[in-house]
Amino acid sequence: MKKIIFIFVVIFCLFNITQAQTGWFSVTTPINNLELRQIQFTSENTGYAIGDIMLYDSCYLMKTTNGGRNWQSIFIDSLWGSSIFFIDNNTGFIAGQNPSGIIMKTTNGGFNWIKQAEGFATCFYTVFFLDHNTGYAGGRWETVVKTTNGGNNWISKPGTLTGHIRDIYFLNADTGFAVVHANTINKTTNGGDNWIQYYGNGHIFYRITFVNNNTGYLCSERSGYSFVYKTTNTGENWMYSDSIQARFFSIYFLNLNAGYACGDDWVYKTTDAGINWIMQTPSSIYHSWNSIYFLNENTGFIAGNNGVIMKTTNGGNVFVKNISTEIPSAFSLEQNYPNPFNAVTRIKFKVTSEGDRSQKTGVSLGGRSQKTGVRLKVYDLNGREIRTLVNERLEAGVYEVRFDSGDLPSGIYFYRMQTENFISTKKLILLTQVDRLTVKLLINIVNFV
Repeated sequence: MKKIIFIFVVIFCLFNITQAQTGWFSVTTPINNLELRQIQFTSENTGYAIGDIMLYDSCYLMKTTNGGRNWQSIFIDSLWGSSIFFIDNNTGFIAGQNPSGIIMKTTNGGFNWIKQAEGFATCFYTVFFLDHNTGYAGGRWETVVKTTNGGNNWISKPGTLTGHIRDIYFLNADTGFAVVHANTINKTTNGGDNWIQYYGNGHIFYRITFVNNNTGYLCSERSGYSFVYKTTNTGENWMYSDSIQARFFSIYFLNLNAGYACGDDWVYKTTDAGINWIMQTPSSIYHSWNSIYFLNENTGFIAGNNGVIMKTTNGGNVFVKNISTEIPSAFSLEQNYPNPFNAVTRIKFKVTSEGDRSQKTGVSLGGRSQKTGVRLKVYDLNGREIRTLVNERLEAGVYEVRFDSGDLPSGIYFYRMQTENFISTKKLILLTQVDRLTVKLLINIVNFV
């Protein structure tokens, strides 16, 4: 008995509870009132996010050098920082307001900043660089400025632009786009000297991105509904998708087919070039997600209010599947298998139509399948939510969800299934391969003694 207690104590001491690295999970400690407005990575490990606490006119740069596992906050100045653009791990720019338009530059990874352009009668919303020399910034009151010497000098580029410039994107030294908040997409073919306008049906535009020289996307919204615009001929024509009941503030495409958009509380994903969008749920707590950035098809980040940055290592996907033709008579949540587990475990649960709203109200579904809202979440020992595995309406059936721990260290967790009339909680234990070897060694030592 003493041997068993000894082994259990050692195992427990090895446990280190952190955020699970599957789906979307938080990688920062919330900072009240810090509004993160843009996030960007310059390499697999190095990334930046810019934001400000407007109540105190305080601008902060969030920086990671280990792939988003840890973030350092760097106070910059008493200004409103709205956009960043890093050319490499060391050289970057901030555009914002202090109290008039200001552009700042760093050459040491964000630890020190030099004011380059100051006093513009505007607030800058966006900054974009083609290379170390050529860059653009845009903001209020039709303002576009350009530099050709790495930001040492900025020249105003007046033209036919009208409204607030929310985003700028250049394909090369000549061809670029400026997105105006109120209803226009603007294109230049001579480096910003002249602009051609395309109108957008009364939509409010936010962010624009291009996959190649021909195909680009931008996100817009009108009356709380989002529309994704697409061009396949370098902006000569734009088509937009059917409305989506969400507000998109940022958009990012990995290739011609796979893309993401984020906004009020949600992340959406498309795998068919923007024709259809699937909603993902990164958090059970309301956040306004202002910016999204992906390193590859699996690894991505979103940044939003209260200094929250979330990460995915599997493209934000949750895999839940119906594994039986059985129609259960009651809800149930089974013990995960295997348990303890290393890296991957599976959780099986049963759903009945009991508790469906139509049954309580007597309203007929007209022959449609009855579905029940099911949530399955993972928590740590302190009750903090680690991961939402399931959050959708399911038909009656037997389901299984795969929980992949990624590089999550060993620990004891709880998972809870909840519907309108059912709650069940069970414990799962993760042992990494290193800890398995350690436990085996300890058992051998105890047996030898």
